[in-house]
Amino acid sequence: MQKLFLLLVFFMTFLHASSNDFVMELIQNDLEKALNLYKIGDSKHAKEELKFALYHGYRNSGLKSQIEKERSFEEANAIEEKFLNLELLIEKPHQLNLIGAEMQTLQESIRLILPALSPLTKRASVKNWHLVTQEINEALLSAIALYQHKELKQATSKVQSIYFDIFENSGMEEAILALNEDRKLKAEQRFRVLSEMMKKGETTATLVNYTHEIEADLKELSSLLTPKELSSTRSVSHQKRIPLLQWLMSALVLLIPTGGWFLLKKQRNRD
Repeated sequence: MQKLFLLLVFFMTFLHASSNDFVMELIQNDLEKALNLYKIGDSKHAKEELKFALYHGYRNSGLKSQIEKERSFEEANAIEEKFLNLELLIEKPHQLNLIGAEMQTLQESIRLILPALSPLTKRASVKNWHLVTQEINEALLSAIALYQHKELKQATSKVQSIYFDIFENSGMEEAILALNEDRKLKAEQRFRVLSEMMKKGETTATLVNYTHEIEADLKELSSLLTPKELSSTRSVSHQKRIPLLQWLMSALVLLIPTGGWFLLKKQRNRD
């Protein structure tokens, strides 16, 4: 019985740790890409990959907020500071060994914390931005359809709603900002320009062509923002996997005290 109890404890610990492994994979992959780019002298793109590690892996996965909640704000900020220090190092030449060492230190800091955290449930916020782009494009075309039917007020109102309800609310605006502020400003201005074009009475064909420009721009940004290791299939498998792990852990939480009670009773009988 004692062996079974210890096995349950070990199994619960294993599930607890492995359910958060996807975060470590995201961060590690992006850090490796950043280091490889720095090696060939491409500091600009190395810095972008580092931002992906910070944004997708640390912030958007829910890891930072989980550390703040279950550990401390100081510990969460200390880890983020390591990302920011790496960003400063990448801007300087001839820092390869130091950058590599700092990346190892950062990863080790996260690995030490992960097993102590509850399973992360914010997986959905690490998005496939191509799907958001598709949603925006379809909504813009429906706004143009309203415009074509002489419903100008509804059409411009819909463009505004697309900006707030999809582009901004999905987190895409913030994601682009993390990549490049100028690209973010350009993307948000496109919605305003489209609305102004409608008010000026531009032809439907002109509006459609401009919408295609918006789509092309957002597709390019989506390719930059969507982590390559996050295929849609894999994302779904993780989303299904985490609730299952949580269910198993809940069951084990109930079983472990029972196992402890049996051990205690057995010990008392011996006494």
